[in-house]
Amino acid sequence: MAWVLRLVKIDAEGERQATDVMAIERLGDLADIANLGLTLAETKRLLAGLQQALANADSAQLRHWAHTLKSNAMMVGAEALARQFQELERIAGSNSIGAAAAKVATARDNYQKLMVLVGKWADGARAA
Repeated sequence: MAWVLRLVKIDAEGERQATDVMAIERLGDLADIANLGLTLAETKRLLAGLQQALANADSAQLRHWAHTLKSNAMMVGAEALARQFQELERIAGSNSIGAAAAKVATARDNYQKLMVLVGKWADGARAA
């Protein structure tokens, strides 16, 4: 059995746009549940740092937070989300704060949804 975590956006016309963010074949695919717990606990702080860097128009800090969030997304196998943060990291590296704003909002929302779902999955896996 395998699980696929898919984020689905439904627009006003009912059109669906889906992005697969994680595939889990077996519990062993998450190398360390303790690391996952740490990732979940850090979510609020990491996203606050990202948002603050954007508000301060601080491209160096924006790049730092995007890089950290990219690494955390990769740690739980969320490759599509990691690519979103990688793109944000690239944009911040080119000092394009204006272009980063929409990407921050989308990536932040997807990351929050992912962490909620991963937390639920991890709780279920520990109980099994």
